[in-house]
Amino acid sequence: MTGLDALGKLDYYREVFDVDYYNSHKTWYMKKMLKRIARKKHDYFEIYAFKRKDMTVSLYIYKEIYNIFYSFRNIAGKPTIINFVKHLIRR
Repeated sequence: MTGLDALGKLDYYREVFDVDYYNSHKTWYMKKMLKRIARKKHDYFEIYAFKRKDMTVSLYIYKEIYNIFYSFRNIAGKPTIINFVKHLIRR
């Protein structure tokens, strides 16, 4: 549905998908997409280019936290996100 939304064609598929549910949970779907992008395990190359205009400041912050976390994780092992945030707060 994120792909259809990026293309502006989601409303054409109301009979197939629960579009209202998607629209009310769009931030959750964006976070999932950003998390997969940060992990470099995604196929959102074209979708992200279209969805960037829908991103809020909090989603940009979320994306950067995950980028830093997964970079740190690749260097330092496999810490949990909670330990990583605690580490950032202590500094």
